[in-house]
Amino acid sequence: MNPNTQFEKYHPKFRKEAWLRSVLAAVSIGFGAAFMAALVTWFLSVNGLWISLAVLVVVTAALSPVFYSKKYRPTVMEDARRLDAIGLKERMVTMVEFAENDSCMVQVQRRDAQQVLSNVEVSQIRMKISRTMIVVAVIAALLCSAMTTVTALSAYGYLKSGEEMLENILPQEPDVYYTVTYIVEEGGYIEGEEAQLVLAGDDAEPVLAVAEDGFAFVEWDDGSGDPARTDVAVTSDLTFIAIFAPLDEEDPEDGESGDSGEARDGEPGEGDGEGSQEGDSPQDGEGDEPGDSTGGKYEEWNQIINGETYYREFLEAYKERLIQQLEEHGDELTEEERAIIEAYINLV
Repeated sequence: MNPNTQFEKYHPKFRKEAWLRSVLAAVSIGFGAAFMAALVTWFLSVNGLWISLAVLVVVTAALSPVFYSKKYRPTVMEDARRLDAIGLKERMVTMVEFAENDSCMVQVQRRDAQQVLSNVEVSQIRMKISRTMIVVAVIAALLCSAMTTVTALSAYGYLKSGEEMLENILPQEPDVYYTVTYIVEEGGYIEGEEAQLVLAGDDAEPVLAVAEDGFAFVEWDDGSGDPARTDVAVTSDLTFIAIFAPLDEEDPEDGESGDSGEARDGEPGEGDGEGSQEGDSPQDGEGDEPGDSTGGKYEEWNQIINGETYYREFLEAYKERLIQQLEEHGDELTEEERAIIEAYINLV
């Protein structure tokens, strides 16, 4: 005897119950996935309403057949148990277990089960859905609805995004500032802001060390020989000193001739004698420059600090180099940097 033929009229209802359980389990997971999608889009400041709904539909549609085939699909034995649950006292289960047995006792039991089953209507069988499954599905649906509402309102500007909420809740690290100071002890001044407050990692404002009359710029105390400087990526307090040196002045004694010194010694005859006749004066002598009689070269600004390089030649060369750099790279400078360099050139 085939039990399937005995349970055939009840089987469609059992399949509907299995599909309902499968969909309920799948939709619970779908609501959970939609909740996570809404949560992520809320932190990303994206309208996650349609994304969450799409996730819900896709997950539910994909998992429902899986749950049905792997877990809730009804079998003959499960149908027998469901029928016995309405008061058949395990007659159906016994009939299924001894379906291949044709002994007299089994046949008597089978006829009894068939007679009882004939009196059972489909309407007497009530679908059984776990309350736990229903509660889980309802909670997941509520959480998903709330989260999708939040992400939609956030996307339209009615609520803050998740990132903004975290920034308001979590303590913010204060900005760190450092001081950059430029100092001149004597002989010049700083063109630009001498004391600066700079945000950590930012660049300081450009400055220029300008020499006063009678002084020349030597270097900064950190070894930089360029009077214009911009300190970048500041990560600590800094202090720089611009060093200037006085220019050498003309020594008055160097311009006095040996003849005049001898005249002061009380020997005027020698100054008018052979020395004058041999052409000691500038007009008659071999030298054409006024400083030849002193044995040293006279220059208006004398010499620079190291005693070897002529200051005026150095200054003019440096000025020409600045003008050339300004012409070649002027477009890369800010208006403030360009104004500082032009002011320095004009001073020179």
